[in-house]
Order: sequence, then C-alpha cells, then structure tokens
Amino acid sequence: MIVIIDKYPLDTTLFRSCCINEHLMLVYFIHRPQGQQGEISLPVLFENVHDTRRFFDEYCTAQYNNEPVYEFEGEAWFSLELYTRLRDRNNK
Repeated sequence: MIVIIDKYPLDTTLFRSCCINEHLMLVYFIHRPQGQQGEISLPVLFENVHDTRRFFDEYCTAQYNNEPVYEFEGEAWFSLELYTRLRDRNNK
C-alpha cells in the first residue's frame, strides 16, 4: 500500500509492521533489512493525539480493505531522507 503524507508517497511494503505510541504522538513503521543488520524504524510525528490515533486507525482500515492508497489529511512529519535511503537500498 502507498501512504501519502504531505504529498510524499511511502511504500509500506518496505516495512514489516506499523506501531503506535499515543503518549509520544507518533506512529512508526518497522523495517527489517536482510542479513545481520538490525531493525530500523521510521517514525511519523503528529501534532496531537487525535491525529495520531486517526492516522493509525485509518491506515489499518485501509490495509485491511486492501486499498492501494491511503492519503493522510493533517499535519505529520517524518524523515524523507531516511525513507529514501530505505527505499533505494531495498531496490538494489
């Protein structure tokens, strides 16, 4: 599935799971590289707890319904550089 955050598409097939931490207002995707490398998480930070929960619930629902794209409407931040490195490394 493709998740769009602030017009940036994230391919969630790169990640093995998605977790939520409402206390810190973040959702994080966990990437497990092949080989001996450790897990890497891509945190997505939200402005408030409501948006954090809404993103996680809507993402899980879209995934359950096999929707190809989910676009989050709201404020969220993540490291585009980290995501790009994970994506490019995975495409080698």
